[in-house]
Amino acid sequence: MIEQKTMLTGAYQGAGRIELVEKPVPDIGPGDVLIKVSRAGICGTDMHTYRHGNDFMPEGLTIGHEFSGRIVAMGSNVDGFALGMRVTVNPMVHQLGLFSDGAFAEYVKFADAKLGENIFALPNSVDDTQAALAEPLAVALRGINQSRLDKNSTVLIQGLGTIGLCALLIARQRGVEKIVAIDAEGCRLDLAKQLGATTFALGDDSIDQRLFKYFGTATGLIPSPNIDLIIDATGSEAALNSAVNRLAPSGELLILGTYPAPVAIDMTFFVAKELRMIGSLAYEQELPQALDLIASAAVDVRALASHEFSLVDIKQAFLQQSRSAESIKVMINTEIARD
Repeated sequence: MIEQKTMLTGAYQGAGRIELVEKPVPDIGPGDVLIKVSRAGICGTDMHTYRHGNDFMPEGLTIGHEFSGRIVAMGSNVDGFALGMRVTVNPMVHQLGLFSDGAFAEYVKFADAKLGENIFALPNSVDDTQAALAEPLAVALRGINQSRLDKNSTVLIQGLGTIGLCALLIARQRGVEKIVAIDAEGCRLDLAKQLGATTFALGDDSIDQRLFKYFGTATGLIPSPNIDLIIDATGSEAALNSAVNRLAPSGELLILGTYPAPVAIDMTFFVAKELRMIGSLAYEQELPQALDLIASAAVDVRALASHEFSLVDIKQAFLQQSRSAESIKVMINTEIARD
């Protein structure tokens, strides 16, 4: 049993407010494990809540759900675990950081723990930061698994946050060569280029002309670049409509972004081109698949972690994450939480 009675947490206190709050270390029941958090990433969902507020999230809730850690206590009915075992979890099972206290904390309780089903042991080839990045990789993996993407696909990625960049990593791992990535000038666009995409910067009035030049012109009644799949991870209405205009006939639009308000789509071109739209949220069985991709070095997510802060500096961490031209994935290192 751990002797520590209280812990530091990063709690949501309303739009624009993440506060450092001391809470009791959770008590565990017979089917629970207690995880000492090692790394926790700031997700797009966390940033959406931070920027806009969230009607369903109670103030005072500890947020954060992309994380890794080690087992420090186990209930009497838990099988297969060992103290000190390094793990990551499927946070969707208990909606950690959304409806129950999450990972911006020194400790997380995980109920009804089942090794290999909702908690996954980490091999030595996967470090703590990589393990925390398996969660967003699984989000992108689920979306791409629902598409028709293959090595011959032509792909445009709009929005290069962590999910958009993870989609790029997966597409490259599957052998896709013709990929264009679009975002504002900054470190995200630079990284996409390093990862093998051709990059165009927002604000360039010639983007659409350049898309025709790069992909060629699709056959059809409506002139379009020959783009089979557009992955939109922007949460922008304008980008969504640009995607409809840019897709080739019978193309697919995979939406991995979330939207702060309802959006309007010009359905005339959508119908005329006979497009297919796929909405994808979170994941089901993709988390262990994502871990396998990382463990085997088929996908290298290390470059996505652009910054690291201690838990006591969580306010500064969220401010850094909000600077999208300068940040990709900001990590909380909870191992130095009381430094």
